[in-house]
Amino acid sequence: MQEYSTRPGSIGILITVICATAGFIITKYFMNENLIQYASLPKTISFKVHDGAKSGDDSVIFNLPVISKFPIDTFSHETETKSRVVEENVLFHENPYFPVWAMLVLVMITIASGSVPVFVGQVWQLKNNFNLDWKQIAIGIGFAILMVVFLVLSNSSVRGYYHPPKILEDFHILFKNGNLLLGIVVATTVLVLPVITAMFLIGPASDNLLRDGVNKDNIEAVANKLEILNQSLRSALQVLAVIVVFTVLTSGTLKETIKGILEIKGYDIFPTEVSYVYGIFFSLFLCVIYFPIYFYLKQKYVHLKAIAAGMVELGDKKEKVLEAVDFKTSAFDNLKMALTVLAPLISSFLPENLHFFK
Repeated sequence: MQEYSTRPGSIGILITVICATAGFIITKYFMNENLIQYASLPKTISFKVHDGAKSGDDSVIFNLPVISKFPIDTFSHETETKSRVVEENVLFHENPYFPVWAMLVLVMITIASGSVPVFVGQVWQLKNNFNLDWKQIAIGIGFAILMVVFLVLSNSSVRGYYHPPKILEDFHILFKNGNLLLGIVVATTVLVLPVITAMFLIGPASDNLLRDGVNKDNIEAVANKLEILNQSLRSALQVLAVIVVFTVLTSGTLKETIKGILEIKGYDIFPTEVSYVYGIFFSLFLCVIYFPIYFYLKQKYVHLKAIAAGMVELGDKKEKVLEAVDFKTSAFDNLKMALTVLAPLISSFLPENLHFFK
């Protein structure tokens, strides 16, 4: 009798929990170490703007007043007092949006950290079950890295936009180092590398699956493995969708957090539309990765279906074999798939409409 060992699965669960917890603890540590409870804001800020003139000085300088939104600033500052002193515990009370943003970031990092061992294991399973060679795996990792680099650079190189890390640095608010925000973005994208890698390996895995041909003896096994690839792709999409939703939500709450600290007359320091842009951008990112892989995998299913149709010897078993692969094409299933991919776009409107964000 063949023994069944639960040890690998049990170890995987523990590693996932440990990675998720470690991501939470490390992120919280860096946030707490860099936290700024209160900042004395400047009375004015100057913006130097190039007006596009062809000759002479083509820049204009605007001096705009800065207004503190901290309710505590309506009271006088004292350096010494005989009353009881409570040190530092000010920020969460003066700006209640900030703890909401911080918790959303922690949840996002925790999910991303927990996904690492899961999808590293999935990449390993794809290698073993579908005979992927190291060259194919290296190419998958390379494409995933290029995608991550593109996401980071495309978001940090937008001109005409006052980036939140620079806002934090210029006004010395929230964190001692404004690049902590950039670090959160980089850490999140790096943590989803295994997820993206697994998605890019599904195409080569499906090629290897059908490379040796299909016959009446192995068609059922081929169909089952094709469904495994389909489920892997669906799982990767769901994880990425969740991460992207939290990315957009953190953008919306960060906007409220910054606006809860200061206001610049005549200048919208964090436009609401930025959250919409994030939703549209990351929805496009999901579509660009997911749809080509999905349709390529479905093409393999159509090919398998055509082979099965020509096998008269399968008889009644033919339908059972094809039902093992869940590639339904009903309008309802297509709608579910579309809603999954468009979830980040829909969520980009949530921060503006949820009552507790008001």
